Amino acid sequence: MVSDRTRLSSSSDANGVQQDLLHLVLEDEASYPWEATTPASVEFFERLESEWITEQTSEELGSIRAHESSFFAELEQQWTVAAETSSADSVNANLAQHFGDRVPQAMLAGIAQQAQAIFSTQQPMAEQLVQCVQNLLSGLSTDDLLVLARPYAYAMRGNESDALEAALRSVRCAAWTELSGVEQARLSLAIARYTLSKLSDDDA
Repeated sequence: MVSDRTRLSSSSDANGVQQDLLHLVLEDEASYPWEATTPASVEFFERLESEWITEQTSEELGSIRAHESSFFAELEQQWTVAAETSSADSVNANLAQHFGDRVPQAMLAGIAQQAQAIFSTQQPMAEQLVQCVQNLLSGLSTDDLLVLARPYAYAMRGNESDALEAALRSVRCAAWTELSGVEQARLSLAIARYTLSKLSDDDA
């Protein structure tokens, strides 16, 4: 067990460190440029960089330069992953908002994932739609899905919002489990078309 005296001592030490830090920050406030876009800020950071470089040995600078490319490549990769994650979250939220009352969340997430993986390919739209749903539906062949997908691939080239509404109305409003396999496929394909259209708009 830690004694009360020890706890008080540790707490006092932590408070002392915090006060020292605050004092240093406030003490340096006049010289540190908090607004990073001003000419004075640019000059300040260039001077710091120059001073730091002069403090390094040639071996240290050589090591830094040797690892520079891999460091920035890793940074770019992390940035890309973060951007893709944000995009995926946005697509999933959009689909849940529009179709969450008609289609299971797992189905929507699967359509979104497949759509993001293929939306920039050069495949015909009907084939893209089939790829978005074929692993999520059972009982229908690829050829069957292609037949069902064609109206969505071509009819939505005009006013996509009106076409989507018409497509959704063509499937009776009922619980997902009460829909037939063909009805589930039609609804899924319409949602896939909507998703691909939204991804294309966001990428433009």
